[in-house]
Amino acid sequence: MKKLPSFVLALTLVATPALAGDIKILFIGNSFTYGAASGTLHYNSATVSDLNRENIGGVPALFESFTEQAGLKYKVSLETHPGANLDWHYNNRFRQINRSWDVVVMHGYSTLDAASPNDPTKLIDYAGRLSQAFVRRNRNVKIYLTATWSRADLVYRGTGIWAGTPITKMAQDVREGYSRAAQANPQITEIIPVGEAWNMAFTSGIADANPYDGIDFDKIDLWGWDHYHASNYGYYLHALVVFAQVTGKDPRTLGAREKSANDLGISPNQASALQGIAYDILRGE
Repeated sequence: MKKLPSFVLALTLVATPALAGDIKILFIGNSFTYGAASGTLHYNSATVSDLNRENIGGVPALFESFTEQAGLKYKVSLETHPGANLDWHYNNRFRQINRSWDVVVMHGYSTLDAASPNDPTKLIDYAGRLSQAFVRRNRNVKIYLTATWSRADLVYRGTGIWAGTPITKMAQDVREGYSRAAQANPQITEIIPVGEAWNMAFTSGIADANPYDGIDFDKIDLWGWDHYHASNYGYYLHALVVFAQVTGKDPRTLGAREKSANDLGISPNQASALQGIAYDILRGE
């Protein structure tokens, strides 16, 4: 299946279901979606529908905030569970999520498979099963897989396959796994390159690439206190990339004084820089 450029495809999406009312979007994920180790965990939770009734805000609530500020109408739902891969959601929450959605954004475990790091076999299988189910409910659904970031704890303090590798490599490997899932399952619309946006933030000098040796002056730390999950900055960038790819909107139009950035203690200069990263990573897709 040939993929259209991100912004072109997303603009098509905005023009279609919005005519009939709010666009129904579902986020499926784990702690990387619900905002563990950060102030985003319960952020604006009243603005989204948590199908597990756990009062989660996280990335879905940030996305909702961005869409509201952009004048878009999205009805945001989420289904998350700590440490879960897509097989867990399929086997344990299928009844809750098996509905008609306009958009689904989902991801699996941070290493692709907790028991077999860098092995996308389960991801490929269950991304396909879930995608097929969503298409049966709505043949026009747009399905996105979010490729997540490198874990500093595994790179700098771990003993596994990414120990001692460049900090950018794990995110690149994870992206490759998600790309294989998309290639195997034509129902999937595109990959959302969140991990590669983090890599760009490192290489551009906006974010510090190693939290274990201190954070350089005027740089941000994308990781939370455990150097595994994201910080407010990391989840903010995550949500910006999702927002830009799904809606087709230029994230820079949110502006340096964007509301959620201010709520989370992200400075205008930092917000502007992260919005620029989200724009640049998708422009290169």
